[in-house]
Amino acid sequence: MANLSYEIGRISGILEGFAGINNKTNHGFTFEIELLDPKIATEESVTNYLTKFYPDSTLSFTPISEWRTVLSSYIEKWLFCYQPHNDAHGNVIAGECGSYYSYLKDVDRSFSLFIPDSRRQFIDDLCDALNRCLVITRAIDVHLVTDAWYEGDWNDIALEGENARVFIHLGVSD
Repeated sequence: MANLSYEIGRISGILEGFAGINNKTNHGFTFEIELLDPKIATEESVTNYLTKFYPDSTLSFTPISEWRTVLSSYIEKWLFCYQPHNDAHGNVIAGECGSYYSYLKDVDRSFSLFIPDSRRQFIDDLCDALNRCLVITRAIDVHLVTDAWYEGDWNDIALEGENARVFIHLGVSD
């Protein structure tokens, strides 16, 4: 792909922007995408990348058969932490990654990403952009275990494609 660096940079900017929206006074979100070394196996490349920061860590990898479904669920979980989570009766409940009391309110019901169909379209568009960029052939859940502080909660995924390989980190620390 001729514009690979541009497209990865654009996606990185989206992730960084959403991390900023989700940041709270006592929680910092980290959403990032990193290009991996294409000359070695994806698992080895992820290991090399993460052990630079966490040298005493242990990594394990789980293949993902439906990358779009898993990545969509991670995007839904993480990028939209700033929104309240509701139960079947419309009552606000504690979210996956946020506080019961700490969310933005769409008081006029005028923000498109608060609408489930618009949010789903955004997620689909982001997955489509990643697939156009990478031409995804394989996905791997990445599990890091370390005694050092990594994040309070997170999801890591590696995507392997015909054009490139990337590591995506979505997490929060307090």
